[in-house]
Amino acid sequence: VLVICLLLNSPTLFVGTFLIECTETASVLQNASQDSLVILDELGRGTSTFDGYAIAYAVFRHLVDKVNCRLLFATHYHPLTKEFASHPHVTLQHMACTFKPISDNLTDQQLVFLYRLAAGACPKSYGMQVALMAGIPKKVVESATKAA
Repeated sequence: VLVICLLLNSPTLFVGTFLIECTETASVLQNASQDSLVILDELGRGTSTFDGYAIAYAVFRHLVDKVNCRLLFATHYHPLTKEFASHPHVTLQHMACTFKPISDNLTDQQLVFLYRLAAGACPKSYGMQVALMAGIPKKVVESATKAA
């Protein structure tokens, strides 16, 4: 069993999050075998969407097709799930959630996390709902929704 504990960005090291992420991923790629369980969470998040997606895609492809290890790969790159949906060794699952009404207005709903896996890829992004839950002002989130 290969165990690698990923580090958080540390200002005392004067290194960026993405460099740390890539260094740790390189270690995984160099040491993983078909007997390994590899867990990668949000690979590529520390750089541009295009570069992050490309790196996540290539690492995923390598671990699934070349290393043939067991892999738990969490991502917000929705197109990545489409790339691997028909792969014979890949099962897509997502964290289930639902909405509950918070007023009589049918459009006023709050996202509720169910903390269980559900079959298939996540049907959509819930970033705007999470932003509201985190306290970002509604006007700002509405502006972000228009820009998305």
